[in-house]
Amino acid sequence: MLLIIGLSTDVTTLHTCRAAGNQGVPFHFMDLRRYADRGHLDWDPMTGEGEIGIRGGIIHEFPSREIDGIYARIIDLSFRREAQQRNEASARIMGLTEVLRTVRCKVVNRPGSDDGNASKLLHLEVLRQCGFEGPDSLCTNVPEAAENWSARFDSQSVLFKGASSAKTFAELINPETNERLMFLRRCPALFQERVGDFDVRTHMIGEECFSERIVSDAVDYRLSSQELTYDSLSLPARICESCQKYRELSGLDFIGFDFRVSRDASRWHVLEANPMPGYDAYDRRSGFEISRSLFFFLSGRTGPQGLSGETDADCSRRAAARGKAPSEKE
Repeated sequence: MLLIIGLSTDVTTLHTCRAAGNQGVPFHFMDLRRYADRGHLDWDPMTGEGEIGIRGGIIHEFPSREIDGIYARIIDLSFRREAQQRNEASARIMGLTEVLRTVRCKVVNRPGSDDGNASKLLHLEVLRQCGFEGPDSLCTNVPEAAENWSARFDSQSVLFKGASSAKTFAELINPETNERLMFLRRCPALFQERVGDFDVRTHMIGEECFSERIVSDAVDYRLSSQELTYDSLSLPARICESCQKYRELSGLDFIGFDFRVSRDASRWHVLEANPMPGYDAYDRRSGFEISRSLFFFLSGRTGPQGLSGETDADCSRRAAARGKAPSEKE
């Protein structure tokens, strides 16, 4: 059985629960909001043993003969409460974070596995160390520096977005946005060269990769008002290897990689590796292959296809976005 922890209003958490139900995967759902208000916690982080649950509801004891793995999407809700309730809720969320960090079963993803995503520029440097190519980038809160850096590129070739892990959308630099550069002094932003001709989103679970090409005229396809074109594809072996290196370095087991790719697919620029990917729409378009792989991973099995030891050539040829990143020993 799986334990799914998250908000009942979060679309990705809801999708995970529905996918588990539709695929006959036994699970228990623990509502994060109810836990923040009435959570029960008795935990020894040294042994990874104890109890967690909701008072008046189900209490889970670990080690557990029932729970094979935990899927968690943790958000601190304490700021929405009054002072006393805020302190109590914050303490419960912190305790839950420690449980997920130390419990002796598979967790997707363990808190603190990769904090580098909190700084986009640092995050890009870590990805480069894993063999990825990234776009030319600048993080600054100096308007003059942003203006001078952007002048190096052609018109419509520079975009900007938030510099932290908070969700933001990319916009092109243009005369209208230039007028807002003065606000940089209050908060830095990340400026990047606009590269590639189409987007690719890759979800990596364990050593399996599921990739989708997204063709859009929009700067950020998530904001496109036009109908998008989607199709699956397999990753080149070198990109598989870099994904695997990053997984091993970060300690993450479920990652959402974002790429911009040239028309002939000769150049792959990595934009981000999301440690808590919202995978629901991609999963539906894949025929629920992503969630199926996630459930098999959490249950301790190798995958629905019984995957084992593919070579680099196998990875590059693997069709329908079912690539398995080769490990170094292969």
